Amino acid sequence: MKKPLNPYYFKMHYSISRYFVDEFLLQNMNLFKKNSLILDLGGMKNNKRGQFNIESFPFIIKYLNIDPKTKPDFLDDAENIPVKNDYFDGIICSQLLEHVINPKKILKEAYRILKPSKPLLVTVPFLFRIHPDPNDYARYTDQYWEETFKEIGFENIKIKRLGTYFSVLADMIKNGTRYLSKNKIFKIKLFWLIIVFLSGNLIRLLFAIEKNKTNNKFLNSYTTGFGISARK
Repeated sequence: MKKPLNPYYFKMHYSISRYFVDEFLLQNMNLFKKNSLILDLGGMKNNKRGQFNIESFPFIIKYLNIDPKTKPDFLDDAENIPVKNDYFDGIICSQLLEHVINPKKILKEAYRILKPSKPLLVTVPFLFRIHPDPNDYARYTDQYWEETFKEIGFENIKIKRLGTYFSVLADMIKNGTRYLSKNKIFKIKLFWLIIVFLSGNLIRLLFAIEKNKTNNKFLNSYTTGFGISARK
């Protein structure tokens, strides 16, 4: 069992949204068997962004990216992956589909190269700031993702909301704190310590409320994003 992730990990670049992404991926690594050949679509071999590190698992990892600086195994567009059909034992596509203009093409290509009955893991943002990398095109609901996965042919589709109303608030506070850190007044150490203390404790409070929330339709209508698992 891997060490639990820390939701209060307070590095400025680490959003609450990223925490839920990391948690979702960690919880679903048991879908892949030992020594599986896994493709990380859009992943980075070095300088990973969160607490989750797939390299710590007993898999054979290959990376696809359009950025040569990430040193991918496949320097290619995710719409045209240079491998034969039914090639990989599993695929991860994390925080990529919002950056492409036609996510269906990516998912169809993932379906093509995935072995029958093998798993695909996808994470996508929903209520999260616009973040071009190099572009940022869309946010889709869970209904869109379910219908799209079914249309392509995936089965055993499971969609998880990555946090609800209180997590969205916590994420906005943390991103706001990061923005404020660039203001000259917060270069003064005392002001910076105060804002970190206040925002950090408010985030803890919101997480505590989130854990004890009821199945409230209004609260559940908000989410930082979605985690999706499916099989070919």
